[in-house]
Amino acid sequence: DGKHIVFYILEEYIKNFKIMIKNKNRDYVNKDYLRQIYYLFTKSYYIRLSNDERKELTEKSAKEAIESAKEDDNPVLVIFLKNCHESIAGIVAGRVRDNKPVFVLTEAQEGVKGSGRSIEEYDMYSELTKVKELLTKFGGHKMAAGVSLKRENIELFRKKLNDNCN
Repeated sequence: DGKHIVFYILEEYIKNFKIMIKNKNRDYVNKDYLRQIYYLFTKSYYIRLSNDERKELTEKSAKEAIESAKEDDNPVLVIFLKNCHESIAGIVAGRVRDNKPVFVLTEAQEGVKGSGRSIEEYDMYSELTKVKELLTKFGGHKMAAGVSLKRENIELFRKKLNDNCN
């Protein structure tokens, strides 16, 4: 992942820096080289920071989704989390999925986006093709999917997916 690549490059720069100093090749140790090292340190710090923020947001969203799922006895869970970032919707859906397929939906620039995670007995992609008129985009496979839809279609999406299960 990005964090490991930055740390690897940073380690290489530092190794080369130490070799140049040891060999007294100070001519090669110029300001640009030092700026690059500083840039990599800074970049690695912000990658670490954003990763910690993402983890915190994931935990918060997962707790909210699990609470919502406890109140829902439908065979297919469709959970709308207004403040969940779309990049973590799939992770949250995976944490909520126990013995039911789950879609986690969130606000997007144009409507609602979300991710679904399924169980072996439920072909998520096949079921989405049955409600495709409600979706602006969708894709996936038997065990996972991504969807986009208009916000006003959330309840109908939930209803149709669950009606099709009976």
